[in-house]
Amino acid sequence: MLHESSGRGPAFSSIGVVIALPQEARMFTRDLSEANEVVRVDRHLLVCVGGVGAARAQAAAQLLLAQGASALISWGVAAALVPDLKSGNVLLPRTIVGCDGVVFAVDIAWHARLQQVAAFDTRPIAEARSILATGAQKRALGDLAQAVAADMESAAAARVAQQAGVPFLVVRAIADDCEMALPAWLMHCFDTQGRVRGRRFLAHMLRHPLDIVAVARLARAFAAAEHSLRRFKANHLQHPLILA
Repeated sequence: MLHESSGRGPAFSSIGVVIALPQEARMFTRDLSEANEVVRVDRHLLVCVGGVGAARAQAAAQLLLAQGASALISWGVAAALVPDLKSGNVLLPRTIVGCDGVVFAVDIAWHARLQQVAAFDTRPIAEARSILATGAQKRALGDLAQAVAADMESAAAARVAQQAGVPFLVVRAIADDCEMALPAWLMHCFDTQGRVRGRRFLAHMLRHPLDIVAVARLARAFAAAEHSLRRFKANHLQHPLILA
């Protein structure tokens, strides 16, 4: 089932940016002191760090709408599900495939406006129920959903936008590539808001010293994705472009 935006053209004055991780929000503002706090960056942009996962993204999207957002963006990093995507590649997908098989389309006119000024990868992305720690998990989801990348929040934000009847867009940059494996213990070193639990991380590193290579690789991949998102924000997330 495909839910499509109307494509009638942008008709909004404030964009709400749904973000999972505090690190992904720092390029917008450093004023976020707690989760599920909406911060107005300027008169056109609102941001909210909801945390990792569908339920938290849904709550963040609803908060943004309640605070006056008239359009939503799902923003942040994604995992590659195919080998041709590398760390730092930017995705501007036309569709998002939910875990339940529902396919959501982004706003046609908004998407087309950005595509006029730069070429982005527009292939589908998929909703992941949990973090994909191995190459096998990534390839399996890619085959199942016929998608090239995955995140845990975009489909939930798309559902909120579709229910509210507001324009929706996804901007994601690849962090871990298709073959990058993450240490199994790493997922237990983050709280629900994506913040590193320092003592737990250090304890695991001391028990698994050989994993330092994988952790360093992931850090470099996240830095590449963050750099690409910063460049997208500077070059394309400007009021005259996205709202004119």
